[in-house]
Amino acid sequence: MKKGLVAILICFSFVAKAQELTMIEAVEKALENNYDIKLIAGNYEVAKTQNSWGMAGMVPTF
Repeated sequence: MKKGLVAILICFSFVAKAQELTMIEAVEKALENNYDIKLIAGNYEVAKTQNSWGMAGMVPTF
């Protein structure tokens, strides 16, 4: 009985506190860690680089 009580007290003595976030902080974190948004941003940079006057005549058209 004593061992069980000690085990329960030890388990409840470790209290974890969760990090509190505001709605704006939660959205910012979600946007920072969203891989789809990172992929779209990378594709945008590639398209922006390829859409220039220097690249306009590089690829022949048929």
